[in-house]
Amino acid sequence: MNQMPGRCPVCSSALTVTRLQCGTCGTGIDGAFGLGRLQALTNEQIQFVETFIKCRGKIKDVEAELGISYPTVVSRLNEVVRAMGYEVSDADMSDVDQFEYYQAQAIRPGNVPPLPPMAPAPPRPPAGPRLTPEQKQQILDDLAAGKVGIDEAMRKLNG
Repeated sequence: MNQMPGRCPVCSSALTVTRLQCGTCGTGIDGAFGLGRLQALTNEQIQFVETFIKCRGKIKDVEAELGISYPTVVSRLNEVVRAMGYEVSDADMSDVDQFEYYQAQAIRPGNVPPLPPMAPAPPRPPAGPRLTPEQKQQILDDLAAGKVGIDEAMRKLNG
């Protein structure tokens, strides 16, 4: 059986179901029926949601399954939430999400979309000596272990 479209192929407006029919006895019901929030999603968004559910909401598993970065998974999830009509504030990222996002940027800087603007950043002091990859990793390890807070880790990483 074909997948029911949720959007008009001509103008992209939401479609309305006007007839339901039982596949067994043929009983039909006419009217105007809403499709629900999930039908507002594109095919790509539905595939993402299916993968997300298959991975039981574990973003790291979705990241591995789709071969995309952690921030890209979060970004796609936010797109799905918005498409379903809910509000998403990128400024409400948890400390864990901020840490994961920063870690992804430090490890794979070319594969990470830019972080959405949050609050204006304070002026940065002149850059200090460059950190070696080992020093950066030590700071991230200390952050993950709770030895330093995110602010102190950012300060150390930024010089």
